[in-house]
Amino acid sequence: MASKWINKDLFTRFQEQKKQEQDNIPNNSGNRLETVWKNPDRGTVDKPKIYEGRFLQDTAGNFYEKYFYHMFNSNEKWCFVLCEKTFDMSNFCPWCTTSSKLYMSGNKADKDMARNYKRKERYCGNWYIVDDPRDVETDDEERKSNGKVKIYEFPSKVESKVKNEVTDSKNGLGPDIFDPGKDGYNFIIKVKATKPTADGKIFPDYADSIFSRRPTPLGTDIEIKKIMEQTINLKEYIRSMKMNDDNNETLLKSEMVWDIVSNEWNENRRKVTRTTVSEDVSDESVVDNDSIDNNFTNTSTESTDQSDEDLLKELEDL
Repeated sequence: MASKWINKDLFTRFQEQKKQEQDNIPNNSGNRLETVWKNPDRGTVDKPKIYEGRFLQDTAGNFYEKYFYHMFNSNEKWCFVLCEKTFDMSNFCPWCTTSSKLYMSGNKADKDMARNYKRKERYCGNWYIVDDPRDVETDDEERKSNGKVKIYEFPSKVESKVKNEVTDSKNGLGPDIFDPGKDGYNFIIKVKATKPTADGKIFPDYADSIFSRRPTPLGTDIEIKKIMEQTINLKEYIRSMKMNDDNNETLLKSEMVWDIVSNEWNENRRKVTRTTVSEDVSDESVVDNDSIDNNFTNTSTESTDQSDEDLLKELEDL
């Protein structure tokens, strides 16, 4: 039975897009506290912390989006830069170029810097919070999440579970995982902790996360309509994270890597009419840890350690 909440034509196109991605492998502005759901805390190796919610499409018909970013610590401040390859892999990104050139130099110190600046990926989607157990820890209603729609920025290990339901035409739940109505399925996030690595690092483990076995509506039609009105345009959200050219150049110089990319930077500026950044995009190039809710730092979603061989292959593809 067709849902009145999901545009099947849009979902079919989205489904085909995800299938093509599968076939081709590989081959803030605003107040984040109000907009972005704080990453779920991890439990222990044996006992997960459990969260529940529903993925929703935005008003423009976007289900969820992938973006690339660079993030590194500089002078005790975290620097976040949205990678231009988010919009097209052929786009020039000074940080990708810096990382590639540093690694190719062969010097161990340069290789370490290359790893620091390398590109990372993340996904974002509209997320209606059904149960966030952290709500009981605060009396401030503004800081509570249950019953609200926020942006959920999630790692590839979560995306693989969502993508499987989208692309498995025979056994997957398909568009029902985005349906706020009676045919929709919640996603249950179960976060354990990995065993410590050789150097003592511990990461979140999402392996036990699952979609609920029974569909449930998020409310009455009137309530669902109000919920859907809370959704955020994902493409606009991603674009709002762009850093303007002047601040990007300043950051490259402060990291003392400007000379590595200055020729390519200037050539690209001459060749390309840069996309106008919205007036509400933050001009800050360096942010405090608290302003990003530790979503990218203290609650790292997965290990970024790579062998030299793996990193070289990635950098050669930049």
